[in-house]
Amino acid sequence: MRWSLSCEEVFELMGWNEPEAFEVEATYLGESSKAIRVRIDNDDMWIPKSQILDDSEIYGGHPQGETGSLIMSVWIAKQKGIF
Repeated sequence: MRWSLSCEEVFELMGWNEPEAFEVEATYLGESSKAIRVRIDNDDMWIPKSQILDDSEIYGGHPQGETGSLIMSVWIAKQKGIF
């Protein structure tokens, strides 16, 4: 039997609180004044700088192609379909 549960359903089932931040490995591709462009799991996407936590290795001003930890709000991770 295979289960298909969303993250929210797993947290509720286990009695856990949903985390406030989401961490993922990302490759820096570029930036605008308000967002950075990254590649996550072969998908290119824009992440608003306002949704990136200070502890993130990938933020802005990095050399293109650099890979590191990207820590963002759970809200934007859900919006981008990666949480």
